[in-house]
Amino acid sequence: MEAMGRLRDRFLSVRLKAVLHPASASVKRAATKQKAAAQAAPAVEEKELTAQQWFERGVAATDVDEELRFYTNAIRLKPDSASAYYNRGLALYEKAMVKGAQRDFSQAIRLHPDDADAYVGRGLVKRAKGELEGALQDFTRAIRLKPDLALAYNNRAAIRYSKGDLEGALQDYDEAVRIEPGLAAIYYNRGLTRRAKGDVEDAQQDHDEAVRLGYKPKRVTCRGKSLPSGS
Repeated sequence: MEAMGRLRDRFLSVRLKAVLHPASASVKRAATKQKAAAQAAPAVEEKELTAQQWFERGVAATDVDEELRFYTNAIRLKPDSASAYYNRGLALYEKAMVKGAQRDFSQAIRLHPDDADAYVGRGLVKRAKGELEGALQDFTRAIRLKPDLALAYNNRAAIRYSKGDLEGALQDYDEAVRIEPGLAAIYYNRGLTRRAKGDVEDAQQDHDEAVRLGYKPKRVTCRGKSLPSGS
């Protein structure tokens, strides 16, 4: 959601710079001629698209494979586009192609070292690979760069929970709730941590709030057993 918000603000929220007035008759006639000429012109072939156009196709795409193709073309034409590497990394991560995702997030960081979102993305990949220390470092770096990034706190808390640091996890979940009080999953995760500490009453309150906000715990299968994912 953070990434999509950033893309929305960058490419869609175009501020009007002038007051609009009704077009004159001459302007309307000229516009009609231009429209007819545009309709008669040959369609733009894919090979003629610019890196920016490929990138915008990727942003608008709803199919992950299409996203990969569009962002790859954008990178081919503009190999220094940190945003294209970052977005392709997200698509690769969604397809569980973690090695490629990590390479793309690392390249995005190399091109734009202050991009907190890219550190979060790489941290998620490292967590999926079981590299907890590396993930912890990336989430911490993201927080230093962007102290109001609730997703970074939430994911660092999950790492701390996995390492047995329940107090540290609770501190991070508290901060995530303070920043984004409407995110149901954070309440659910904090409830799991509180329950692990034996604080059953507060854990139940968190889970009740998560449900009130619309959270439905995902379930994962492990050796035939169905377990809540907690993230």
